[in-house]
Amino acid sequence: MKIYIETLGCPKNEADSQMLKRLLASGGQIVSTPVDAEVVVVNTCAFIQDAQKESIETLLEYLLRWKQEQPGRRVYAWGCLVQRFIKALQKEIPELDGLIGVLPVERISEGLFSHWREKTDQPLVLHAEDPDTSCALSSQYFESPPFYAYVKIGDGCDRGCGFCTIPFIKGPHRSRPITHICQEVKELVGKGKKELILVDQDTTQYRDGERRLPDLLRALNAIEGDFWVRVLYIHPDHFDLPLLESFAACDKVLPYFDIPIQHASDSVLQAMNRIKSQKERRTIFKLIRERIPEAVLRTTVMVGYPGETRQDFDRLVAFLKEIQFDRLGVFRFSSERGAPVNRKRLQRVSAKEGASRLDEIMTLQQELSYEKNRRFLGKVVRVLVETAPSHYVGRTIRDAPEIDGSFDIYTDETLTLGEFYTCRVTETDVYDLGGTPA
Repeated sequence: MKIYIETLGCPKNEADSQMLKRLLASGGQIVSTPVDAEVVVVNTCAFIQDAQKESIETLLEYLLRWKQEQPGRRVYAWGCLVQRFIKALQKEIPELDGLIGVLPVERISEGLFSHWREKTDQPLVLHAEDPDTSCALSSQYFESPPFYAYVKIGDGCDRGCGFCTIPFIKGPHRSRPITHICQEVKELVGKGKKELILVDQDTTQYRDGERRLPDLLRALNAIEGDFWVRVLYIHPDHFDLPLLESFAACDKVLPYFDIPIQHASDSVLQAMNRIKSQKERRTIFKLIRERIPEAVLRTTVMVGYPGETRQDFDRLVAFLKEIQFDRLGVFRFSSERGAPVNRKRLQRVSAKEGASRLDEIMTLQQELSYEKNRRFLGKVVRVLVETAPSHYVGRTIRDAPEIDGSFDIYTDETLTLGEFYTCRVTETDVYDLGGTPA
């Protein structure tokens, strides 16, 4: 069985796909393009309506074109979209060869192999009312490049944010043991990975008995090798001083703080079921910059949330101007069936106004980002070199892959991909930097 896995959505899905590839590779062949595949598994996303649309369009593309080109090919839908909308998918897209919900990858692998061997026309259905994100694996399928890997430390969520359906899709939070995570990182570093990116629905929920995220970071920092550890999805309501001190104490853990605040108006935060106030959030970022001056602050905000007034939005803009985040993503509120906010009678923000507010935030952030990047002119930074299309391209500690910017390296020297180089910044733009080896 030749298998291709198409991964949509967040880095957490990418980590799941790599784990499944590892198991499938033991009895089949993982191929790098769907052209060579007999089986396509689409790891779907259902977080917001745009993601749901992309997932459905991708499935239909494989069914209407790829599968028709060669009889016997099979298309399986997997993940969040299936977990959330299985009955609708069974009714609307009966041509799918299988529907797989949020389940341990071990069970998924067994089901796929069994279904392929049986050669039955009956679709495979692997689904449970209660999602299960537990995983016993201590490693993942190795692909190089890229020179980074997403390492899932847990999944699921217990928070209950007003706009979010993840607790219903993924179930309660579960953490992987520190020993499993450390073993996985050791294997990945040994195979040439230079950056390990810790992902979870909320990394501050991590628990292994009495041990928490700071303990995990210290354990990873003790692993031999020259590599980076980057942490994503830090919930602002549960960021604390022990976590900050673990960042400061661990030289391999990047001072990159991905803390999605979502908003800065107390009334909107309350409607979102967020705990910490604007004042408390301001204190978080002040403490980070005082303790680690070189810290990179990244956040995500949401505009157009039900009940958001122009005054609320202005408070958010003022907060962003004050904090001056290094990196920022902005989303317009998407109404999702089953989200807690739907139980509240809040005034909806029009789509036009929501789009206008999003554009205003993006314009502001572009101005802030450009000015911040200009401050790096003439400075020396460490760069992980990853590709060489017409020139060498890499990333600094400021740049999470597939999210942030990049660093263009101009040189006549021969550089080794997957290695760190010290470079001097000679050019900047809104998001990216460029320069030469120092």
